Amino acid sequence: RICVPRHGVHAPVPGGGPARTACCLGWAVVDAAIDEGVRLVSVEVREDERATTAVGFLRRAVAHFAAFGIRVERLMTDG
Repeated sequence: RICVPRHGVHAPVPGGGPARTACCLGWAVVDAAIDEGVRLVSVEVREDERATTAVGFLRRAVAHFAAFGIRVERLMTDG
């Protein structure tokens, strides 16, 4: 996680010494779904990688695309 906006992952944490960097703040998961045809994107930052959370994201992404008249026919993943 990055604690200071517009700073890289290795930016110093306010009040921390040179050894304490933003990477010490923990991790987050970013899910992204992109429609290849029109490049419409749905993105969420999550706290975990559980299957139930990922399925929830997928359902919300499909609903997001449907709101723009896009019907999901296939799913391609990198995981």
